[in-house]
Amino acid sequence: AVFCHRLSHIRLWQCGAVAFYSGGAPLQPLGGEDGKVCASELARALQSAAPLAAAPYAHRPSLLSLTQPTEAGTLYTGAELKALCALAHKHGLLVHMDGARLPN
Repeated sequence: AVFCHRLSHIRLWQCGAVAFYSGGAPLQPLGGEDGKVCASELARALQSAAPLAAAPYAHRPSLLSLTQPTEAGTLYTGAELKALCALAHKHGLLVHMDGARLPN
């Protein structure tokens, strides 16, 4: 499973590319103000997913995808990124940074 903000680019505009290229990993949308994933939301989602990790056919958490700048035009601070990455790594997740939101 791939965790991302509910307004993230990969969730709204990638047309299933994540599932296609990952062998079917679902996107798990998270909340947070100003388009930023909230660390407490990620922690809750990881805690909820923990009992499923032993199930043979369950999707296991594998990745946290963050967008910098966000689709809301906001930026994560260094401290926010550090906290989110530490939490993700503590639970064995990789971290992906989606970016380069350039105006046309």
